[in-house]
Amino acid sequence: MSTAIQSLRNQLEAKRQDVRRLQAQLHHVQGNIEGLENAIETLERAEKRQARQLSPASMAMEELFGKSKKMKLEDLAYQVLKEASKPLTGDQIIPLMAARGCTSSKQSILGAIYRSMKIGNSPFLKLDSGVFGLSEWAGESEEERAAGTGG
Repeated sequence: MSTAIQSLRNQLEAKRQDVRRLQAQLHHVQGNIEGLENAIETLERAEKRQARQLSPASMAMEELFGKSKKMKLEDLAYQVLKEASKPLTGDQIIPLMAARGCTSSKQSILGAIYRSMKIGNSPFLKLDSGVFGLSEWAGESEEERAAGTGG
């Protein structure tokens, strides 16, 4: 056999060994990827379980009013104020929203209300420092709001 042929056979065998080594590495990487995918799925399931774990009061509110997690913060704040039929402070609004499943921070919730007021044509009014009402209440008494009749 010529040295040129032997040299080519040696190169071919070296390439085959490289392929086997790379296949083993690929198999190892694929195992790592599967492990990471499983870990992500486990964490996502745990987050969903944790989000569903509500206090008995929150579960009762959820039964009464339904889930609100898909709602915009300002829409939920509007709904809370509308049902309260009276102005509320930020500290009063937050737990009512939390009882409906809202997990946003106080800063996020109040920020959404303030942003809505800055944009204009907002359903919210700032009545005092940290006290919010609805613009539709302008000119209504508390009794009219509670009865759902406009003034």
